[in-house]
Amino acid sequence: MIQLWGTENRRGYCKPNKSLIYPKVFLCQTPSVARMQTLSVVWVMLVLLRNYVLNLAVVGLLHVWLYRN
Repeated sequence: MIQLWGTENRRGYCKPNKSLIYPKVFLCQTPSVARMQTLSVVWVMLVLLRNYVLNLAVVGLLHVWLYRN
């Protein structure tokens, strides 16, 4: 049987064919390490806002996709 996402061993564990590649949104919207060395409300809110927008986009697209099917 051809596995689309990876290979499965005898125990049922799946090993993916390709390594996971994160979108570039995480790289361009994450504050630099030098800025995050000191705790600040500004960069914490930036990370929270980025996560909220990404979550809203994923959940919204899933909602549209499941609603139409």
